[in-house]
Amino acid sequence: MNVFDKLPRRFKNRVKLIIAAIFSKSSDLEKTMASIKKAPDVVLLGWGNPYDILTKHLPQYGCVDNDILRLTDRKNNQDSSEEDVVRLLYNFVRHTNSKIIIEVGIYHGAASLGMAQAINENGGGEIHLLDISREFLQDVNRKISDKKWGITVRQHHIKTNKTSHIIDLPMADILFIDANHTYEAVKNDIRQYQPLVSPGGLLILHDTIQHEGPRRVVSEMFEKGLKSLTITTSAGSGVTVFQC
Repeated sequence: MNVFDKLPRRFKNRVKLIIAAIFSKSSDLEKTMASIKKAPDVVLLGWGNPYDILTKHLPQYGCVDNDILRLTDRKNNQDSSEEDVVRLLYNFVRHTNSKIIIEVGIYHGAASLGMAQAINENGGGEIHLLDISREFLQDVNRKISDKKWGITVRQHHIKTNKTSHIIDLPMADILFIDANHTYEAVKNDIRQYQPLVSPGGLLILHDTIQHEGPRRVVSEMFEKGLKSLTITTSAGSGVTVFQC
């Protein structure tokens, strides 16, 4: 490693700009500026569940079912929600006494079951599962039904960029979006389903740190004046919460 590599990133960027401005053509200068502005890949590891950290200050509820936590084993299910995300969602549902949940993108159901358990402990309610995979919907519905909880599960098979099922959905206390992570897909999900969140309810997005699509959407929502809370999760994926 040479001396230049050891310099602070901001200083190195300024040096690059000065050199490009003095010795390069205008097109080269524009390329240099574009490369400097490009956001680096974000990989942030940490454990940010507030219900773990602020144990003496936040309400504490029961434990998430062990069968649910086994679904968060990322060695077997790489795309599953992290364990602390599932417990975070469980606590959010319990803390807000939520009765009706809409989840967009369910995979193997770790988050679905965590929230369903919380609804049951809140006295019962409904969870609406939306996914493009009928197989995932049937699998997660079976897993929840096997628990014999006092909740109603509604399955909604959807197609990308379609709105035909929105009329079948109720107003929800919490909307959790964890589906296609492209910028356009996340924007579309929010445009379709955010109006269904009850006033004061929560819109929760997963993977808002590591994935560019959700991260960009969250940044735009923040710039529009919507207050948000982003929490670092154990695998660095991130969860962002908006109050509607």
